[in-house]
Amino acid sequence: MPSRHHDGGKWCRPATRLAIYLRDDFRCVWCLTPLAHLHPRNVTLDHAVPRERGGSNAPNNLLTACKTCNSARGTQPMTHYARTCDDPLGTLRRVRAAVRRAPNLSLARAILAGQEPDPRPVVRRARRAGRLLAPKGSAVDLIARGLLRPVRTGHGTRDDAVPF
Repeated sequence: MPSRHHDGGKWCRPATRLAIYLRDDFRCVWCLTPLAHLHPRNVTLDHAVPRERGGSNAPNNLLTACKTCNSARGTQPMTHYARTCDDPLGTLRRVRAAVRRAPNLSLARAILAGQEPDPRPVVRRARRAGRLLAPKGSAVDLIARGLLRPVRTGHGTRDDAVPF
């Protein structure tokens, strides 16, 4: 199967992407690096079973990963890449547990619609400290937190932003 080129994350729906990030607690499942504070381009979705090995884009085959781990893993099977981690057996257990948990799509949709606050503790602390001025859950607020990027149209920027 030919290699798929980077397409800016358009292969995964915004609510699904956010639901997977929420399920994995905004942490890389491989190295446990907290990703909530990183630039969105450094937060990726990794395929548990790579597409080149027959994996799908279904949520139960997607994991939150930092760009470093996702790039280093490439198309290696989970078991091979886990051997390079500090705790190979613990890493493999954690990855397998993550794909068994169903992502909460209704929560992700509510956050994107501005009906629920951001569950990331780092954002809640910043909001309490008064560093986030946009209304909680608004598109501007989500963009400021790096969770969404504005959609560019021929007529400027639309308010309906999408996750990176």
